[in-house]
Amino acid sequence: MSAQNMIEAQAASWLAKRDEPGWSAEEQQALDSWLEASAAHQAAYWRLEHGWNRIGAAAAPAQDLDWYEDEAPTPRRRWLAMALAASLVAMVGAYTQIDWSGADSRPLVAEQRFDTARGERKLAALADGSRIELNTGSTLRAAIGAGAREVWLDRGEAYFSIAKRDGQRFIVHAGDRTITVLGTKFNVRREGGKLVLSVIEGRVSLADANTGSTGRAVVVTGGDRAVADGASTVVTADLGDRIAQAASWRDGVLTFDQSTLAEAAAEFNRYNEKSIMVADADAAEIRIGGTFKWNNIDAFARLMREAYGLRVQEDGATIKISSR
Repeated sequence: MSAQNMIEAQAASWLAKRDEPGWSAEEQQALDSWLEASAAHQAAYWRLEHGWNRIGAAAAPAQDLDWYEDEAPTPRRRWLAMALAASLVAMVGAYTQIDWSGADSRPLVAEQRFDTARGERKLAALADGSRIELNTGSTLRAAIGAGAREVWLDRGEAYFSIAKRDGQRFIVHAGDRTITVLGTKFNVRREGGKLVLSVIEGRVSLADANTGSTGRAVVVTGGDRAVADGASTVVTADLGDRIAQAASWRDGVLTFDQSTLAEAAAEFNRYNEKSIMVADADAAEIRIGGTFKWNNIDAFARLMREAYGLRVQEDGATIKISSR
């Protein structure tokens, strides 16, 4: 049995045992230790767990799979573990298009797709140990394998926590821009043809994908924000703690810093079926500051009436706000 197949079998064994009755704190600690021992362990486990959760399958009883890295599995235990691993990987492959054609027989994920509906958030745990949180109304595709790490943010917004992997670059394609990193944390939002990149820590390279010229790339470091629109890229440096506001959606809140009411309404409308309509220019230009729960649109409308004296009318699925 190859080392990779052994890891796949162990991951399947842990996953099946975890769902058995009587899972103990000691077993959880042992699983955590196994995961922490190697990035390869994490990749195999998260890959199988993702497929397991997607299909809602019931694992075979795992009492015969009670062996660990330091043990020499018996032929029967080895067969059972590999059978379970193979079945899990096959089921995962139905959703993630696993390609077994690599020269070293390691499973390479050809493409995974993650979507969120309005008001939904989702965590994508990738095979290389990276984690991506998708915000409302987003679509992301990922191709993670032994030789490449690439994702495509087709629409919406995502927070990236990228694991370092032997100097191998991680590439994010977002419209006509390409973001290249080694390992860092950043938030990317696509708004039509505009891209907003907020770097929480580390540094990334932002380039125009159409030119293919490294001379057009800019380096954006922690605490900086880059806005790319058309042929222009503007970097705002040293935003300090304000840079974290870009990812406040991860905590279920929207943060406004002297935003117009029109901008705030557009933000709420990204998350809620009930929408806010700002009826006139005077109301639209009112400046808003503060932090609000994204799903409490009614409370926000009441605050606009009480704090600014605006007129608020609700008509079915629409809240109309006007200055008169």
